[in-house]
Amino acid sequence: MAIRVPEPMEKCALVCASPINAPNRTALRGPLDDKRRFLHRNDLPIGKRHLFDQRIMAISKHYGKWKCQVRKKGFPPQIRTLSTKAEATAWGREVESQMVREAYVVPDKTTQGMTVAELLQRYLREESPHKKSGSADLYRVKPLLSALGAYNVSTLTSSKLNDYKGRRLAQVAAQTVVHELTLLC
Repeated sequence: MAIRVPEPMEKCALVCASPINAPNRTALRGPLDDKRRFLHRNDLPIGKRHLFDQRIMAISKHYGKWKCQVRKKGFPPQIRTLSTKAEATAWGREVESQMVREAYVVPDKTTQGMTVAELLQRYLREESPHKKSGSADLYRVKPLLSALGAYNVSTLTSSKLNDYKGRRLAQVAAQTVVHELTLLC
């Protein structure tokens, strides 16, 4: 298991380094600048210091390839095997950064690569017939399919849903929009 060595960071980045990697801790105090390579736990705001201790990325050689494991409390472990160490390190840093910013979406094997249209069609086929309000679902799905159907499920973000909600509220009542968005949950 290799020790993670972070790259130089920007002013807002939350990158952690263990005390082992930072030989001179006194140089780490004060405002972040381009010369500083590591972020000390005390550089984080008090409410964010727990992030420093929870993130772990490990890179190891695995059958001639490089295996990167990212484990963080509150997320399932993410493991990927890549051909080069640089690719594994870059992927691990990206996943770790997204987890800290709470922007990471856990990949779901069943919906990976699926569009919203395919997901809604599957819902209508498998779940809707068993509901008392199944016939109403057909009408609720149509505006969702036209507005969001082309998006991949993994790339669907809250801002896209918020845009849809805003456009739809100009046309129909709020409760109608609630019923439509509930189908995506």
